[in-house]
Amino acid sequence: GTYQDKIDKSTGKNLLDLNRTLGQPSDTTASNATKRKFNYNEVVKGISGNNYYYPQFVTSYNIQNQTISMTTGTTATYSLGFPIKIKANTTYTMSFDKSSANARVQVSYYASDGTYLNYESKTASFTFTTPSNCDFVLINFTGIETNTTYTFTNCILNEGSTALPYEPYGTR
Repeated sequence: GTYQDKIDKSTGKNLLDLNRTLGQPSDTTASNATKRKFNYNEVVKGISGNNYYYPQFVTSYNIQNQTISMTTGTTATYSLGFPIKIKANTTYTMSFDKSSANARVQVSYYASDGTYLNYESKTASFTFTTPSNCDFVLINFTGIETNTTYTFTNCILNEGSTALPYEPYGTR
């Protein structure tokens, strides 16, 4: 089989592993001009879709039983970010269920040196194509109201333009 076959066999179709420890970016400067790198086995609290970093704006979070719960602070739209190594010029689909119409899932694009490229913010499942210079993405879970708890379930990131049925990360 191909290398991709081996990846699919080892992790299943869901590329979003929620089982992570809390971490922070390589550079914790607040400015969105900051080049950032991330550990792929960590979740980052307080990153915005457009690369600002204020961890205090996510007041609490919980990841349990494949469910993400996060609470915004006095400033909304800061998120729990899940860095994922991806392929450039590739189409992916992000599917999820959410507790509120004001919940958002964002994808932030980064170059290999940590340069922030761009982001998209969506209220429902969506398909995106990574830029040619994209090396990794952050999948960010957030909401647009302050001091509000948002819950996300059935989260699956898969390669391709078709939303696949939910399966936990690591399902073979």
